[in-house]
Amino acid sequence: AMVNIVKVAPIAIGAAVAARAIIRRGRGGARAASASTSPPVPPVAKRVPHKVLFGVIEGENRGAKPMDPPVERDDDLFWLRDDDRKDPSIVAHLEAENAYTEAHLAHAQPLAKKVYDEIVGSIQETDDDVPFPWGDKGHTYMVRTVKGKAYPIVVRTLNDKDWETVLDVNEVAAPLKYCSVGAFRPDPSHDILAYSIDPSGYETYEVRFKDLVTGEDLPDVIKGTAGGVSWGHCDASTGHREVYYSTQDDAHRPDKVWRHVIGTDQSADACVLHEPDELFNVGFGRTSSGRFMLIESESTETNEVHYVDITAGPGANQSLVLMEPRRMGHRYYPEHRGEHWFILTNRDGKINFDLVRARLASPSSEHWEKVPGALGGGGEGCDGVGGGNERPFEWSQDRTLESICAFKDFLVLEGREGGVS
Repeated sequence: AMVNIVKVAPIAIGAAVAARAIIRRGRGGARAASASTSPPVPPVAKRVPHKVLFGVIEGENRGAKPMDPPVERDDDLFWLRDDDRKDPSIVAHLEAENAYTEAHLAHAQPLAKKVYDEIVGSIQETDDDVPFPWGDKGHTYMVRTVKGKAYPIVVRTLNDKDWETVLDVNEVAAPLKYCSVGAFRPDPSHDILAYSIDPSGYETYEVRFKDLVTGEDLPDVIKGTAGGVSWGHCDASTGHREVYYSTQDDAHRPDKVWRHVIGTDQSADACVLHEPDELFNVGFGRTSSGRFMLIESESTETNEVHYVDITAGPGANQSLVLMEPRRMGHRYYPEHRGEHWFILTNRDGKINFDLVRARLASPSSEHWEKVPGALGGGGEGCDGVGGGNERPFEWSQDRTLESICAFKDFLVLEGREGGVS
């Protein structure tokens, strides 16, 4: 995936919670089994005649070369489809299947309890992860787990002594039947936190905001998102802050990227990019420099990247620029540093990726060039940084480049060579 493209990755809840999930359902099964000694009877779904067409259907995308004319088939279990998950007859059937499963596996509960106790006994339930610095104000963040609580607590400090709570996921989850945290992003000033939660398990998230100075939640709530969120143009002096997020189509495919201004209604949000091709998903994220928002359309083997200069001012002053048009089989992943784009690309048959660069004003592939080395030092240098005695960075068929990250004085490349990372 593209460097810095937001991917939704829920905060880990710890091995203890995972272990607890092993027996949560089983406890109910044990109670059900004690109520009756007769063998459990599996539920049988009713059959309802229904015709389904396979092939060309007007107004629908049925893929490449669908059958024409379409073929009709019987599907007497079609009634079990409920996209809204509210049909009482379907819910009742699923509950009956769950009850049967629990009763059928009731005999395994002693073993499940034993496994659970072994897992919990081997971990430290109250624990602090490794602290990490984040932001320009000198904050150190840390994720903390507490025995008896199912979700993590994110804390931070400025002096390594006085830790303040940034987000207690247990409090967020308290009124919900289900809670999964996706994105977690403080704004550049680290005064406002943007985070997303999935309250249903359907992987549809709502983005919430918290004032880290007062500890109060902001009224802004962005509903129906794909889970990712990234800060755009922010001006702490005026209080103007923008965030980017994406939404999904009816097939749950991320297809649109939006820009939201804090303090405004979601209905006023601007759609920055719409990807109509059903083979492509959209993703987004800031470059390491913080200057550009990268917006990517990506399929299994092809991608295309647009970018927005978020330092140009509020959204009305920003332009969406295409870096390089999509071409079947071509993938490229840009990163910004100084006056150049640094790009990983698999063009010209270099399936394990090459490193090239281009000027900011001319980012298209006809301007891509080798990355020159710098004078002095050892190793291969980039853009006047590091060393290499002016030797350019060379592609090697024995080395795979997987990601790139730009820092003030150097680039970091991650990959594999000789069987090791």
